[in-house]
Amino acid sequence: MKIIFLDIDGVLNSQDHADSLYEAWEIRRNHNKPYISKSDYESFRDGIYQDEFGVLFDPRCVRWLDSLIKRTGAYIVISSDWRKSGIQSLRRMWEHRNLPGDVAGVTLVDQQGIRENEILQVVEEFKPNKWVAIDDLDLDLKSNFVKTDFSIGIDRTCYHKCKNLLL
Repeated sequence: MKIIFLDIDGVLNSQDHADSLYEAWEIRRNHNKPYISKSDYESFRDGIYQDEFGVLFDPRCVRWLDSLIKRTGAYIVISSDWRKSGIQSLRRMWEHRNLPGDVAGVTLVDQQGIRENEILQVVEEFKPNKWVAIDDLDLDLKSNFVKTDFSIGIDRTCYHKCKNLLL
């Protein structure tokens, strides 16, 4: 079994993508309109920019994750703070957004809030053949960690590092 421990913000949600969505919304909002109307606000929420789960993920980052899963056959374990919404909510979001892979689980919340410990608990319990943690935070997980840049999320360099760790 292969596992990808997946953070979301800074991995699938990039700051660049969020900025571009906001800019597009601002342009729509200000196009010949001196104030924001209820319909303009709802257009921001209508699936163009976000859905019931929050801001839509950066499609480029999602494609890199899709390629990584297809290439390696790895399962996803969510290590992001998004896990606090619950596994069922995450699985509904995955299905609703047609995201790649299977969300096999979430890390448990460590009493001390140390993400490395949360990930290592799952590794100890399930003993995957290979695994990688993808996060924009600095995690002390030695060679099983690939750091993303919050502003761009998962990119080609991260993809290749992850792929090499999982194959």
